[in-house]
Amino acid sequence: MARYQAIVLKKQPIREHDELIMCYTQHAGKQRYVAKSSQLASSLQGSHLDVLNHISFNLVAGKHFDILASAQAVNTFPELKSSLSALANTFFILECFDKLVYDNEPDEKLWQFLLDRLGDPVTEQEIIAIMGHHAPTRFSELTRARIVPWIPLEVAPTGKYPR
Repeated sequence: MARYQAIVLKKQPIREHDELIMCYTQHAGKQRYVAKSSQLASSLQGSHLDVLNHISFNLVAGKHFDILASAQAVNTFPELKSSLSALANTFFILECFDKLVYDNEPDEKLWQFLLDRLGDPVTEQEIIAIMGHHAPTRFSELTRARIVPWIPLEVAPTGKYPR
């Protein structure tokens, strides 16, 4: 059974104790896998499947999604997770990844970019440039283009959100 490498991008609870794990794999690009019973307190692989972990795992064929088996963390990036500003930059990158990268399209440059730059402050221009898109690069333009969700930071005195 072959071992695969991936970086966990997003987790979504499904059923009672399972999770749908979205990750960027070296062999197949952006993929979604099911992690069975990963939300149980007694789960051995649940803690290895945290967002932004570099993992090694086996795959078992499933009905709708393949199933992650025997996942182990290769690198948990503790320095990234201890810095709020670095974490904010990284979550911005993950949001761009979710919107701009298609499923099932492996790209060695994107894989290497994630491994090399995970934890380093990265600007939105760098992530857009490596993806080959010529999209607007200012944060407000990215918000208007719905690449980044608009989150109001304050409410105006009228009770309406500022524009």
